[in-house]
Amino acid sequence: MGVKTIRRMAAGILSVGESRIKFDPAQLSKVKDALTREDTRSLIEDGTIIVLAKTGVGKGRSRKRAAQKKKGRRRGMGSRRGTKFGRENAKESWMVRVRSLRAVLSRLKDEGRVGSADARKLYLMIKGRAFRGIANMLAYIKENKLGDIEDEKPQNTKAAKQSETA
Repeated sequence: MGVKTIRRMAAGILSVGESRIKFDPAQLSKVKDALTREDTRSLIEDGTIIVLAKTGVGKGRSRKRAAQKKKGRRRGMGSRRGTKFGRENAKESWMVRVRSLRAVLSRLKDEGRVGSADARKLYLMIKGRAFRGIANMLAYIKENKLGDIEDEKPQNTKAAKQSETA
């Protein structure tokens, strides 16, 4: 019988697709001699007819993509879905801003450049979202003469941190 017929028969017996049926090339003459489903079953038991494993979906590409994302890649304009504030966690950006403002206020208070009562007022203003950032808060302190601020620059820059550690 033809090899195609045996392949179809074996696929039906094993309940797999025809493309997953493989014959042992050394024993191809035995396969051609098979006539019945029983002959085909005996060839399957002998190992002359083999079922190939299912081809799955590999994770290699997804692993590579995840590694790139971990490094901060794939974040360009073309990859973005959603608005700026949909992608950015509002609470986290709030925490970053408030912590930096409070750190500067604490430093000014420790240095004695802002009084205790004024520091309390400014602290509550920070909590109330009165300031956009450090420069805005320092400008407010200078305008309202709440402390000894003379051309103060924000001190949370990389250069300032490196000079403190050196």
